[in-house]
Amino acid sequence: MKQVKICGNPDCRAENKVTNNFCSTCGKPLPKEEIPKNPTHVEGAASSITLTKTSAEAPKTASRLEKKTVTPIKKKSSKKPLFIVGSIIALCVIAFAILFFTVGNKSSVLKQLDKASETGKASDFLSVVSMDDYSAIEKKAFGKMIEEENSAQLATETINAFEKMEQDNATTSDLAFNSGQNKLTLLKTKKWGLFTNYAIEPTSATVTVPTEQENLKIKFDGKEDELGRSADTWEQKLLPGEYDYTIIWDSPYGQVEKVFTGAVYNDYTNEWPTEMELFSPVSIPSTYEDKDLTFYVNGDKADVLIEDNQLVVPRNSAFDLQAKFEEDGKEYTSKTIKVNSTTSTELIFEDYGKKEQAATPQQPEEDTTADNNTADVKAEMNTLLDAYFVYYVNGDANSLSEVIAPGTEFLSSQTNYVRGLQEKGTQVDLRNYQIASINKLSSTEFIATVNEDYVVQKAGEAAKNIHQVSEYTVKNINGRYYMTKLTIR
Repeated sequence: MKQVKICGNPDCRAENKVTNNFCSTCGKPLPKEEIPKNPTHVEGAASSITLTKTSAEAPKTASRLEKKTVTPIKKKSSKKPLFIVGSIIALCVIAFAILFFTVGNKSSVLKQLDKASETGKASDFLSVVSMDDYSAIEKKAFGKMIEEENSAQLATETINAFEKMEQDNATTSDLAFNSGQNKLTLLKTKKWGLFTNYAIEPTSATVTVPTEQENLKIKFDGKEDELGRSADTWEQKLLPGEYDYTIIWDSPYGQVEKVFTGAVYNDYTNEWPTEMELFSPVSIPSTYEDKDLTFYVNGDKADVLIEDNQLVVPRNSAFDLQAKFEEDGKEYTSKTIKVNSTTSTELIFEDYGKKEQAATPQQPEEDTTADNNTADVKAEMNTLLDAYFVYYVNGDANSLSEVIAPGTEFLSSQTNYVRGLQEKGTQVDLRNYQIASINKLSSTEFIATVNEDYVVQKAGEAAKNIHQVSEYTVKNINGRYYMTKLTIR
């Protein structure tokens, strides 16, 4: 603590040492009394001494002792809240856009349909058809059918159908295509009342394979199932299109397989055929009609099919055939016949024939009856062909049963073929036909070889001249001639 004496001269007021009796500045005598500056009493100190705190600075005046005004420092404002709010808004916009284009696909579907209407590509149209729930074989069949359509026109019609649904405030609509034989289902849904979703769905149809024949199997899409009167009805729901399937027959002549192509339509009763192509390579002479014949196929006893004294055999079968019977305690065995697709012969029992010749004088064979008269058969054949070609060229599939034997595979396949020509817009014009030859198979059955000249024009293509050699099997059934088979050479 620094101790001073302050000069009593009002014009001086200088600080002096405590020991000074006179002011060192003005020379005036210093007062003996204490003159404190900011005095503080110090306990035990002499009354003549003034104790004052000071510093090296000059004495402060009243103005300098005034309290200073303190200005508060403002904090810098933070931008973080604005950034967070902006980020949230941006995320909401992005989320809405994602929902718009995923949950609501209206614009993307219409854009793709516009593209398909311009390119005409089936793949562009199929990309907006909902097919995830269908098998690979269905996708392939349906896709192939769409490829054969006018995809540009189909896409345009789909756009128009969606616009009509919007106008009518409808949620579903059927769009027919493929000449009205098939349809697509168009759907419109709303998510949360905001997002419009479009869907294009194909429509499945039921297929059955009815048959009265036993010992059949159907192989479809890698799976085998039993067919026949005693088996459950084979039924499938499939997308429209064409499918290959195989019919397997455990026939008396061995296992026979045939590949069929079946079509599926939305507006048809879809029944696929199972009939094998059959032919009659061996006839049984009337001499043996009343005999209890036992047949052997490749040396094994077999229950063969006999119709009108004709052995009925699947086409392309190949086997050795024998027959046996007993009479008067003696067994007779026929000559072995090697049956194939070109066989045409009779069952012959040589030993029994010798017995018959010995018992009865030999008579010349009668072959001049109406049934065996080639001229009469040729006349019947001309009548059949005239009617057949009228139905064929005019697309009158329903009348084919007038000239083709009912219940035959030929009638089924030819009916489908003629209908197919009409559906595809194929025009057939017969220019000429001529019977080249008639060969006798039996007393009631013949094969007529016919030369045919056609002009065929498919839709959108140039007309073509076609020469064809056909072999028609003709049979007298209950006094009337019918075609039963057709082989194209």
